[in-house]
Amino acid sequence: TLGSFLTVFSGIIVMSFLFKVVLSTYYRLIAELESDQDSGGMAAKKAKIGLKVLWEVITNVELLYNLAYLVFSLLGCIIHPLLFTFHILPVVFSSKRLLNVLEAVIGPIDRLALTFLLLIIVTYIYIVIGYIKFPEEFPSNTCYSLLSCFLVAIDQTYKSNNGVCGTLNPAFKANDAQDGVDINYFRFFYDLSFNY
Repeated sequence: TLGSFLTVFSGIIVMSFLFKVVLSTYYRLIAELESDQDSGGMAAKKAKIGLKVLWEVITNVELLYNLAYLVFSLLGCIIHPLLFTFHILPVVFSSKRLLNVLEAVIGPIDRLALTFLLLIIVTYIYIVIGYIKFPEEFPSNTCYSLLSCFLVAIDQTYKSNNGVCGTLNPAFKANDAQDGVDINYFRFFYDLSFNY
């Protein structure tokens, strides 16, 4: 029901903007063409006015923005309510602080992308070493190939915040015979090096 109200109000706003843009452009162009002493016929002048009005409507950013509001509210009613989240964007665009935060993230996007690529490469190197050196440490139901191990590691590494070692069995195993712990030192330093 709220989505229906949003759709109706968005439609009213779009229609009022469309009416305003078309009328103001039409009257402005009529005044320009009346002062023009072109020898063209009336049909040519009307076609020229029509095309210019259409161009003004198509290129009016404010009208297109409100039209996007209408489209997203219709899609929110028809497809999924998640599409109503588009209507929150004016909060971001009206706040100078939020725009500065957005610029801080988007501005260095190339450096952020390269940092992410480096992260993926380092994770891949660690997964290859782990897959070759101790394949038995990977849980049996998740690691069928190097690709599946890599995808599970990418998925679990940053969810559990334990690095690659979060996807492997523990490096310390209880030893009942000695009442102690068996330590795989290579695994210990492997896990430790990834975390640093």
